[in-house]
Amino acid sequence: MSSAFLVGIDIGTTSTRVTIYNLEGVQIVEAHSPHIATYPFPGWAEQDAEEWWNSVCIASRNAMAHFPFPKNAIKGISVTSMRQSFVCLGRDMKPLRPGILWYDTRHALQVDWVSSNIGNKTVYKMTGSPPGRRAIYKTMWLKENEPKIYNETKYFAFIPDFVLFRLTTELTTTPGTSFASGCLNVSNPTQWARGFIEDCGIDPDKWISNLQLPGKVAGYVSSEASTQTGFSIGTPIILSAGDQACGNLGIGVCRPGMLGINGGTSCALQTPSESLPMCEDMSYFVDFSPIGNYVAENGITSGTAALTEWFLDGFGHPEKDCSSDEKELWNRLYSLVEAAPAGNMGLMLIPYLRGANGPLWDPRARGVLIGLTTSHSRPHLMRALLEGLAYESRRILESMEKGTGTQIDSIRTYGGASNSPIWNQIFADILGRPVSVTQDTSPVSLGAAITAGCGVGLFDNFVEAANELTKIRAEYQPNKERFSLYNELYSQAYIKVYDQVKEVVKTISKIITPVS
Repeated sequence: MSSAFLVGIDIGTTSTRVTIYNLEGVQIVEAHSPHIATYPFPGWAEQDAEEWWNSVCIASRNAMAHFPFPKNAIKGISVTSMRQSFVCLGRDMKPLRPGILWYDTRHALQVDWVSSNIGNKTVYKMTGSPPGRRAIYKTMWLKENEPKIYNETKYFAFIPDFVLFRLTTELTTTPGTSFASGCLNVSNPTQWARGFIEDCGIDPDKWISNLQLPGKVAGYVSSEASTQTGFSIGTPIILSAGDQACGNLGIGVCRPGMLGINGGTSCALQTPSESLPMCEDMSYFVDFSPIGNYVAENGITSGTAALTEWFLDGFGHPEKDCSSDEKELWNRLYSLVEAAPAGNMGLMLIPYLRGANGPLWDPRARGVLIGLTTSHSRPHLMRALLEGLAYESRRILESMEKGTGTQIDSIRTYGGASNSPIWNQIFADILGRPVSVTQDTSPVSLGAAITAGCGVGLFDNFVEAANELTKIRAEYQPNKERFSLYNELYSQAYIKVYDQVKEVVKTISKIITPVS
């Protein structure tokens, strides 16, 4: 057993996970602590930033209470989180209002203004992200609708920035975190796109100026943070990247041609690139990995967990009533899909229940269920959710191949849904390619821990460490007959549906959503 250990902290949409690994990538201890989102108005999504910190403290103390080695055996810690979620900090570095979450869509009018007055392609060339879901547009909303909060804001801080400050008293950010702002200079990712920020009417100095590359030491655990978390005073905290990029590292997706798919709250797809992977039609955005290189990414905001939980709350009462624990519940829910045939008797979902990313970049977009008949029932609705996510993932995959000029030859999945053979098989059948799953159950935390290990010198190389620590658990081959059916449905129906209805959907959204 190694005498050195590493900690990956993953602050997700619904909970915080603290995982302690040895240098062979084996989990020693893992602890969780939940936090709750609130939805004050349609399209809004918020969380108390203090809950982020409290959940880190609770999960860390629980993990350390069960850690069977001396506290100082932990040699490095790295923090990752859901991206785009930020909090307004006052001059005393305390939150001024609840944090605004990544899937909040209150900023549609601000996106429209930037698109009309600055231009989508101009913004994309500067920042790697066209106008859409990024944090800069929500800060514009704050300035227009909560001017007192905006004026009192000293810094807009993303979740890792806020947590790192509480751990170390140092305020530092990194490109892998701050690309989620939508206003980082994509060609020089340790600089803000100050001209663009000013054009948006936002003070550039409200964004954290201390931008460091991932793998660097952000600071050391303070005395106060040690008391609150259980970590030793002086333990190094290493800058990392966002949850998707850390998850890709944690499943060994480290080279061009590999694709990681996250089956969590969002369904994010990410592929590494050796150079800046700008796309002519802006069908994906650019992000930054903990390794220090660019990645092309796109995703479905209402991903597998979001859609299955929606189904469970509204239609899953029979499964709830006869399940003794959460594992049995989710097994029953996914097994429900098997009662409906591949192709779902023509019932199809366009999964834009929380707006759409590229190429639409439309926070007003809504989900579309098409092909419904009286022959369909609950199993067909559940299958429509999973097939819809896989169809949209195929569209994203194809756009990434076109934009990067690199053929995807390896697909790995992670996140909660990747534990389901049914989910993985549907993705393999619709994508028409093998899909692999790795052994570790918390790859986002593992990616953060690998980053910590590289940052403190315990690993010489990110890629070698990831390849050594990640092992394939299962592989799913596409079924030829099902792929043939899905291919027809995808090419002749799915990719055409939303273009036919998007203006009607946009009109509905404008009518229903309060103007702000």
